[in-house]
Amino acid sequence: MVAETITHPYSRRTMLLAKDIMKVNVTTVDKSASLRELSKLLTEKSLTGVPVTDKDKRLIGMISVRDLIREEARVLGSNLEYQDIYELFSRDADPDGASGVSTKHLWVEEVMSRDLHTATELTPVRDVCKIMYSFNVHRVPILRDGKVVGIVTAMDVFKAVAEGRRFD
Repeated sequence: MVAETITHPYSRRTMLLAKDIMKVNVTTVDKSASLRELSKLLTEKSLTGVPVTDKDKRLIGMISVRDLIREEARVLGSNLEYQDIYELFSRDADPDGASGVSTKHLWVEEVMSRDLHTATELTPVRDVCKIMYSFNVHRVPILRDGKVVGIVTAMDVFKAVAEGRRFD
């Protein structure tokens, strides 16, 4: 794959762009999905988070395992580990001690993060990294006209570094 780059006005080097490292087949979840459905999706696809879209496939939020853990801990009043969350959401019955309440009966829209940190296909990768660092996020949706066309994850950045690709 040949990377299309933009030459920085103060440098002869070319900049690596989001579109050069982003994944294009992005798994998304509809805002009306249950947390149980989300947990199954994350488990089946080995993902830790996904963009949330509306019926028109427009980005309206992000949801991650971190959000699920935070919500389950709030409901149960406990301190959960990442591996516990998959087990809790895969059970048919509510977890013991949940007083009949479990987040698996909630909807993605109720738990998702609405603070969106996005980029475009032409955003330099170094700026995507700044977004990840500044907002403590591990994935940045890449948008075109409000719709998700790609995603850059921290692992995509690490892979680019390991391959010796330059960001400036």
